[in-house]
Amino acid sequence: MGKVRTIGSVLACMFLFGCAASDPEGSAEAAIEAELISSGSVGLGPVSLAEFPQGFQIHSVGGDTALLFAVQPSDAPGRARGVHVARRLGGLNLPDVTPPPGGWVTPLTVVMEDSTRLPIGGSEGRFLLLDAGVTPTTVGTAPARLYRYWYRYRPSTGLTTTLIETHLLPLNMQPPGNFPDGMVFPGGPTLLPGGRVAVPDVFVGAIWESTDATLDTWYMAAIDPGWGPAPGPDVHGVGLDASGGISAYTYAGPPVAPGLSLYPGVHALAYASVTDEVCFPVTASPGGIYCIEEDVLSNASIPPFLKSDAVRVLVPPTPGLSDLTNGIAYDVHAPDSPWLYWQRAPADVVGGGCNALRRIHLETGAIQMVACDNSIFSWANEIATLPPLLPGSAVTTVISSVGQQYNNPEVNSAITSPSYFSPSRVPVTFALNF
Repeated sequence: MGKVRTIGSVLACMFLFGCAASDPEGSAEAAIEAELISSGSVGLGPVSLAEFPQGFQIHSVGGDTALLFAVQPSDAPGRARGVHVARRLGGLNLPDVTPPPGGWVTPLTVVMEDSTRLPIGGSEGRFLLLDAGVTPTTVGTAPARLYRYWYRYRPSTGLTTTLIETHLLPLNMQPPGNFPDGMVFPGGPTLLPGGRVAVPDVFVGAIWESTDATLDTWYMAAIDPGWGPAPGPDVHGVGLDASGGISAYTYAGPPVAPGLSLYPGVHALAYASVTDEVCFPVTASPGGIYCIEEDVLSNASIPPFLKSDAVRVLVPPTPGLSDLTNGIAYDVHAPDSPWLYWQRAPADVVGGGCNALRRIHLETGAIQMVACDNSIFSWANEIATLPPLLPGSAVTTVISSVGQQYNNPEVNSAITSPSYFSPSRVPVTFALNF
């Protein structure tokens, strides 16, 4: 444990302040890679790359070689909902992403489409931003929106973010019990080959796809009742609280019966190029992580309700391991890597009492614990990977959200007022990608 803490302190120093390194980008990444190889460790971290002074829920994270993005879905005391930005090296807080006309409703997920490294610590590129279009109390009444942004950052001139496209996702207009003709509430999207996008519906158990990179036309690719929401008991765990310490919490979703809450189904998607599959967790217990070949999922000639026959079980439904999982990620910057990462949301007894980031080998099925932590992690929603600072690096950098969902009364019916801790952190964990 002492060695891990020492490594964490060194990493934090190198990343946040560039200390002991004339080239903090290359030197830091090289040092991490050398330490991982020499120590035989599965992962190093988590460490916080940036902090926002206010306390609020973060639902999604992303970034490039220069920037970190953190998506806040609902207002909190002292900070309005939006997409916050910080420098990856040093953690300097930058201006928020420019809101769309009419403002944000419930911004959920940032997906990096492309980015280019600019000289002297800058970057530019494009990202997609998914806004649910509804609040938790108005689910199913308005379509979700998928925004496409262009951005550029230079330390000398600052950050510019420009909304370039707005796409309305199809809204389900069918009554309960009928075959849906649109989405009720979207989950975390993923990019597919050719610039297409796939989006899950957490309250129907369906996956929708765009026909091409224009994002103008959508169709239901797959649906299965087993991927839909399900009732479950309240979650009793531990997490960071408003005082900065770790305390017990109770999380209760929308009540459906005495002692039972509703938990979402397929929550997020990740395209894994090494096996050409789309993988996803089902959050509701007993959970499970599943994959389907991309060419099968995207085959419009196969009825969507028949595609579940082609799904393989990657991690069997197991309480404490694959249930209550919101975040899943594949290292898109290392397309030959065999590892798929997932992070269970709560730190409860059945899950070992910590917020765990794990990975599974897509070909052998071997599972490894990458990080187990309650001092920086706190109810992870969605996770992503960052591009390496050192070209050709063998290190995967996993960035996690600090969801604080148990502190948010809008989604936790067990509480009546927010109790967010501050500062709001943006943590990363490092692992070898081979």
